[in-house]
Amino acid sequence: MGMAAAMAQRDRPGRLTQWREGLRRLVRRSWSFFGGLLLSAAAIFALVALITYQPSDPSLNTDAAGPVQNWMGSPGAWTSDFLLMMLGPTAALLLPVILVIGLRLARGVEAGQWLRALLVTSLGSAVLIALAQLAADRGLKEGIALLWLFRNAYVVILIEQYWSFI
Repeated sequence: MGMAAAMAQRDRPGRLTQWREGLRRLVRRSWSFFGGLLLSAAAIFALVALITYQPSDPSLNTDAAGPVQNWMGSPGAWTSDFLLMMLGPTAALLLPVILVIGLRLARGVEAGQWLRALLVTSLGSAVLIALAQLAADRGLKEGIALLWLFRNAYVVILIEQYWSFI
């Protein structure tokens, strides 16, 4: 029995290490799964809110006292108004991409380097939009046209860049 106890003592650190590593993988996978579900649910919520958008709903840009007609209620009216204000109708094109990213995360599919590409694309677009905003603030009419162009081009670039991801 002395030898069996010695063997058990020697194997214990290996088993404990394996248990800890397994627990880490479980936690990482759980975060990925629930984060993917949350991202997918948010994309579906925003898509339904955009589809059922009513200009007369009380929201950020509308001071209305009537009942909310958006299927997602008051949060849906505010969300759709905000998305339309920031991205225009092209916001609906970005939501399926977000939905697919969420589904891929929930399924545990490797995402590749999409996060780095998203950050680089977003940072570059933010710089261009900020420069166009400065031009528009200084009274240049071209700045307003550039803002519109960059906003729409940003969405198109995102969709084209992640088309292979879908």
